[in-house]
Amino acid sequence: MPACAVPGCGVGSGHYKGPKKHLFTADPDLQSDARRRWILAIPRLFDADHPVPKNLCVCESHFAEEDFVRPVTGGDGGTPSKQPPLRLKNGTKTVPSVFEGIPKSLLPSHSAPIRETPDAKRLKREERCIDSRKRAEERHAAQDEISGFQQLWQESAERLRQWTCRTGIVWELYREAGSVVFFEKRILGHLRIVRSVSFSHSLFARICLLDCESECSSPVKSWTEVRNLLAAVMSAKYSEPFGERMPFYKDVIPVLIARIEELSVDGSPETFPCSTQSNKHEATTLSFILDQLELLSSHPKRRRYSPRILAFAVELSSKSPLGYRTLRDSEETRDCQNLQRIFILEGDGIHNQRKLDFKGDKIRGAAINDSNMGELSNETFVLFAVQLFGSVRVPIGIFPIKKALAEYYADMWNSAIQKMEEMGLEVNQLISDNNAVNGKAYKLLLEKYGCDTDPDAGIGFPADRNPFCLLNASNPRPRPLWMNFDYIHEVKCWRNNWHRKGTDCLFIYPMAEGPDTRLGHLDWSITTYKEANFFLLRDAADADSASILRLMPMLNDAALHPSSLFKQKVKPATAILHNTTVTGFRLIASKNPQKYRRWEETALFLELFSRWFNIVNVRSKNQGRFQRDPDQEPFTSVADPRLDFLRSFLQFLLKWQELTSAKNTKAHLGLTQETFSAIIRSTRVLLEFIPYMLGRGAGYLLLGRLTTDHLEGFFGWLRQMCGGKYDISVQEILEATKKTMVISHLKGYVMTSTAPVWKVITTKREDSEEDVMDFFRLAVNETDFRPGDLSREDVEVLAVIGGYAVFKLKKHIGECRECRDLFDLGREMPLSAGTHIYEYLMRLDRGGLTFPTEIVVLAADSVYRILSVIGKPDDPIGNAFRLAGKQTSILWTLSAEHFRMQNSSMEKFCDSCGSALEKWWLRIFKTLSRTLLSNYVRRSDTEEEARTVAKMKREKKKLDLLAKNA
Repeated sequence: MPACAVPGCGVGSGHYKGPKKHLFTADPDLQSDARRRWILAIPRLFDADHPVPKNLCVCESHFAEEDFVRPVTGGDGGTPSKQPPLRLKNGTKTVPSVFEGIPKSLLPSHSAPIRETPDAKRLKREERCIDSRKRAEERHAAQDEISGFQQLWQESAERLRQWTCRTGIVWELYREAGSVVFFEKRILGHLRIVRSVSFSHSLFARICLLDCESECSSPVKSWTEVRNLLAAVMSAKYSEPFGERMPFYKDVIPVLIARIEELSVDGSPETFPCSTQSNKHEATTLSFILDQLELLSSHPKRRRYSPRILAFAVELSSKSPLGYRTLRDSEETRDCQNLQRIFILEGDGIHNQRKLDFKGDKIRGAAINDSNMGELSNETFVLFAVQLFGSVRVPIGIFPIKKALAEYYADMWNSAIQKMEEMGLEVNQLISDNNAVNGKAYKLLLEKYGCDTDPDAGIGFPADRNPFCLLNASNPRPRPLWMNFDYIHEVKCWRNNWHRKGTDCLFIYPMAEGPDTRLGHLDWSITTYKEANFFLLRDAADADSASILRLMPMLNDAALHPSSLFKQKVKPATAILHNTTVTGFRLIASKNPQKYRRWEETALFLELFSRWFNIVNVRSKNQGRFQRDPDQEPFTSVADPRLDFLRSFLQFLLKWQELTSAKNTKAHLGLTQETFSAIIRSTRVLLEFIPYMLGRGAGYLLLGRLTTDHLEGFFGWLRQMCGGKYDISVQEILEATKKTMVISHLKGYVMTSTAPVWKVITTKREDSEEDVMDFFRLAVNETDFRPGDLSREDVEVLAVIGGYAVFKLKKHIGECRECRDLFDLGREMPLSAGTHIYEYLMRLDRGGLTFPTEIVVLAADSVYRILSVIGKPDDPIGNAFRLAGKQTSILWTLSAEHFRMQNSSMEKFCDSCGSALEKWWLRIFKTLSRTLLSNYVRRSDTEEEARTVAKMKREKKKLDLLAKNA
C-alpha cells in the first residue's frame, strides 16, 4: 500500500493510526518537470537516507486549501449522498507546500519555482555588474575630485601618507599661506632641495628640479593627477656633482695603499714590524686602514664584508648614542683577514631515490645535467665549502643528476670556483674521492684553461697560471689552486688492493738503504726488494685474539676479512695502520720467526704507511701532545723533518710504481695504477701546500682538514634527519639541508658567512621567467583542445577536482551569494548515477557536499589538457617542464590565458559586492594546478615502478629460459 513520502508523516503506512486522508500520486513519468518539482519541494527527499520511491505519493495535509477542488455535497429527503474524492486544481502540476511539524533545518532552502535559464541569469548578472561598476566609478570620482585649495590644504598630509605606504614614493610636505609644497631634500656637498612641486591658490603646479623650473598649463582637478605628477617628477633624472671627488678617488687612494704596504715585509698586514712588539695597537690600526682603503678602491658590487662585522653592525644599531664610542674603541670593524678567506671545496655524490616530489609549487627529482636533462635522477652531486682557518662548513651546490659524467663535474667545479672568487673568497684546493670520473673532471678543468694535464705533473693550477685569481677583487695576486684526492679514500683503496692481490695477498716493494727509514734519510742508489704478506698479519691477529691480553685490539674480522660493505668503511681500513697494530705485529712475529717468515719486511711496510697516515691525519692542535707522537703534531715550520720523510716517501712510491708497471714479472705485485696516482698526487700536493701556507703567515697547519669527511658527515646528517634511511629523495635532501642550516644557526655556528654563495643551487638555467613562459606557450596548440577527447569518467573526475577547488575558494568569497552561485552549483549533482565516482561520493557525503558549475569543470579541463601536453614523460618538453621550476605558476598561467580567450567571465565584476571575478578565477586555477600536479607526480612514480617490475619480469623470464635449455 502506498504511503506519504514526506519524512515524519506516515499516512498510509502500517503504523499510522490517525484519521483517513487522501493520497495524491505524482506524475509517473520519471523525467517530467512536474515530478521533479515535487522532489525538490519535499524535505530531505534528495538524501541517500530517503531515496525517491518510484510510486511517489503525498497526502492531502501537505497541500494548501486553495489547491483543492471541493465538490458540492447534498441529498434527497435528508438522505446523505456518497462524498466524491478530492481533486487538485492543476493535477500533478500542483506542488505540495505545507509541511507542518518539520524542523526548519530539514526544509528546502528555496521554493521550487521554475528556475531561470542560465542565459537569463548571466544577462541579469552582467547588467547588475555594469550598474555596480558605474556606481563605484562615480563614488571614486567624487572622492578623487579636488574642489578647491582648501581641500588640497586639509587632505594633502593624509594623501601623502597613503601614497608613501602604497608606492614607496618619499616626499616631504610643507604648507604655508597660499601654497602647498611637496619636496625632496638630499645632501649634495651641502643640504639641498633637489625636487619640489608647489601648488598655488588657483591649483596650478610649479615644478623645480635642481636649477630648472617649469609651470603646468592647467590646474589639477583630482588627487590622481597630483599623484601622477609627483611620480613623474620623482622618476626624472639629474646628475650629481661628483667631478671634484673623482681625481682624489683615482689618484690618492692607490698612493696611500702603496705607502702602507711598504711598511710590511712582503706586502701583507700580518708582517708589519710593529706586530712583533708588545704593543700591537699600531699594527692593528694599519691593518684596519689598509682593509678599508682596499674596500673603497674595489668595485662597489664586489665589496664583501665578513659576518663578524655585519653582526657587530647589527649589535651597534640596537644600542644607545654610546654606539659611536663602542665602534671607536672596539677595533672590530675590519673585514675578515686574508687567511680567513681561504676555503677548500669538496665534491661527492649521494645516491637518491628515482622519484618525483611535488612540494612548494615545484617538482623535484629530475636530473639537470645536459645529457639526461629532465629524466629521473639516480644521484645528487653536492659541493661543500670548508673554511681552512675557521668553522664555516656549508653546502653551496646540490645538483640531481642521472649519471656521473666528468664533463658535468668539471662544469660544476668551474662554476662554484668562479662564484666564490667573485665574492672575495679564495679556493685553495679541490678534494674528491679517488674515482676515475673525478680524475677525468680534474683533467678536463685543466684542459679548459690550457694548463698541463700530465697526471704526474698536473696536480692543479700553478700560481702564475691560475685563471680564477683575477675574479677576486679582495686578493687578485697570483696563487696556486691544487686538485687533490681524499687520503682517507686512498687508505681504503690501499687496504683493498693488498687484500685481493693474488691468492697470497702479497706485495713486492722496493726499499733503499739508509740509517733510519723513519727519518727519511734514504739512499736510492742501492735498492733491495722486499715483500709484505697480508696473511702474516691475519695469522698474527688470529693468535692475538686467543690471548687474554690483546696486543692488536683494533683489528677485527671487518678489517682482515672485509665484505663488500666493509670495504667501503673507513674504520676497518685505518685499524690496520694504527700504532697498536704495527707494534703488536712486530712483537708477536718476533716471538715465532719460523712461523712468520720475513716478518720484518711486512712490519717495515706497515710502519711506512702508518707514519704517512699519522702525518696527514692531524685534526687538532693538541693531537700530538695527547698521543705523545711527534708525527701527529701540526706543521709549524718549513724545516720540519717530516717534510724529508714525505719527499723520501714520494720517491718510494715513484720507484714502486715504476716496478709494478712491468708485466709478466713478480715485481708487478703492487698497487693499482689508480691508487698509485692518487697517493702520489696527494703527497706532491702536501709538499707544495705546506711551505706555501706557512709562507703566507699561517701559524700552524692541520692536514686532517684536507679530506671529504665534512661532506660525508653532512650526508650522514641528511640520512639521519630523513629517518635514518639510506635511500632518500631529492626533495628530502633539500629539506634536510634547510633544517641543517637552521639547526646550525641555533647552535651558534657561523653558517652564512658571505650570504650570496650560501644558497642551495638546484638548477643552472638562467632564462628569464618570460622566456620560459614563451617556450611552453609555443608547445600548446589549439588542436590539443578538441572536444570529445575526454571520456565521461574523465569529465566526472574533473568535476570532483573542480568541486574541491570551489570548496577552497568559498573560504575567501565570504557571504556574497552572487559570487557563490557563479562557481557553486549546490546539491544538483552533475554525475551519472551508477558510476564508481557517484557511489564513492555518496558514501563520503555527510550532507554538505556541493558540486561546481559547468564553467569550473571547463577550467579544470583546460588545466588537465595543458598539463597533458607540457608534462609528457620521456619527451623533451616534459623534461624541460620538470626542470623549469615554479611548475605551478607555469601551469596556472597558461591555463588562465587559454581560458580567458575562450570565456569572458574573468573580466567581469560581481553585481552585489563589486569584487573583480578575476581574483577568484586565479585562486581556482592555482588550486586546480596544485591538485593535478600532485597527481601527476604520483602517476610518474607509478609508471617508473611499473617499468622496474616489467624489467625484472623480463630478466626472470630470460633466466628461466636459459635454465630450461641447460
